[in-house]
Amino acid sequence: MRITSWCALRAGIMRKALLLMPIVLLTGCIDDQKRQTSLCETEASRGYASETASLVIACMDKAGYKWDWKQGVCPVGDNSEANPYCYRPKSWAGRIGFSIDVFLLQLGLMERQT
Repeated sequence: MRITSWCALRAGIMRKALLLMPIVLLTGCIDDQKRQTSLCETEASRGYASETASLVIACMDKAGYKWDWKQGVCPVGDNSEANPYCYRPKSWAGRIGFSIDVFLLQLGLMERQT
């Protein structure tokens, strides 16, 4: 009886770990967006100052991110095109990870880092 309960306990722990694994792997996507936004901002700063916003948005689009201020974590205002929270990944896996990051941010379980 003891062996059965130990195996059941171990199996339950493994099941929970397997269920949480994708969440752990998909969170942190915002770090990639921060890196890419920084690269795009640097690249856009080489152009004309009046075109910086459109160049950053075009660069992010080419890198696989869509400018989207509607998800509730993008502070719309001056220089919002350089904010990684204003972009949503185009890939389905990236969108899931970003949605998890946004959800954790809105719950206060994750801090916004600029």
